[in-house]
Parts: sequence; C-alpha cells; structure tokens
Amino acid sequence: MFAYVARHPILDTDKNVYAYELLFRDGRKNCFPDIKPDEATSKIITASHLTLGLEDIACHKTSFINFHKETLINGFPTMLDPESVVVEIVDTVPSDSSLVGACKQIKDMGYKLALDDHNFDPRWDAFLPYVDIIKVDTLRSDFDTIARNLPKFQQAKVKLVAEKVETYEDFNCYRDMGFDYFQGFFF
Repeated sequence: MFAYVARHPILDTDKNVYAYELLFRDGRKNCFPDIKPDEATSKIITASHLTLGLEDIACHKTSFINFHKETLINGFPTMLDPESVVVEIVDTVPSDSSLVGACKQIKDMGYKLALDDHNFDPRWDAFLPYVDIIKVDTLRSDFDTIARNLPKFQQAKVKLVAEKVETYEDFNCYRDMGFDYFQGFFF
C-alpha cells in the first residue's frame, strides 16, 4: 500500500515544533482524495504503521490525527501509542451521546483528545471533560468571540491551538491572548 502523508507543524509560544498534524493526501498535488474521511484516517494509520511508523513521520514529536465518528466508535485510535498521538475530533462529525461515550472510553485509556476547528458552538460542551486541547479556527471566529470564550477553556486547563495563523501579527496577537500552540502558513 502506498500513501502520501502531509505534516503540518504545530508550534509553541517560542516557535518550536511541538507536534505535527498528519493529513492523508492522494498524491503530490497535496489534495484530499475523493474518499470517505474514515477511509482516509484508516489509510494514514495503516500506511504509516505498517511501513515507516508514526514516530519517524513526525520526527519523534506528537502526532495529531483526525478521526471521524465511525473510526472513534470502532476504537481505531487504540491501535496507536497514547504517548505519541493526539486524537483529533473533527468538527464535521455529529455530536451525539454515542460519540461522547466513545471519547470518554478513549480518554480513559490514556489518550489525549483535541477538538478541531472549534467555533464555540455549545454542542461541543459535552466533550469538555474529555478534551485536552481545543484548536480554534481563527478565520471562522471573530476576535471578540474568541476573547470572550477563552477564559472558559483556560479555567478548564485545556490547551489552546490557534489555527490559520497567517502573519507575525496574528502570532503575537494570539500568543498574547493566551494560546499555547499555533498552526498556520506563517510557520
């Protein structure tokens, strides 16, 4: 089996690489393939786990991997080392009690969980007790909404990733606001 895996760095406040988000691609054009998202996650896990290994792909940094509802409910993350993986719950999945239960079970097994592209929709509040990291899409939420919502997550001791950081000014702004990590084309 052959697969392309893109690495998107996640940096800390000193601009050091903390982790890589691993993304399945269909070839050198760096496009998401025309397949179901669950199948893409499966291919990342299978291709990397059976050939090179996640640790090598991520240069021995933490790997953030997107998981969709079916892969979470079927326990796909448990095939990976909880010390080196963050299970990223994508924002497009329906948030229901079965997904919350799956996340609780995965968390209880020692995995870190992250909510991807968080836009402060209250439907995700049920996941807060199980989430370690929240990734905020800074282009989908205005500055005031982000500033108003951050204290809730900071009080819950959740780490915050500012996504879509495109300029040095963006980096400084979100760092000063209290974000822990940063991801975007600026880096």
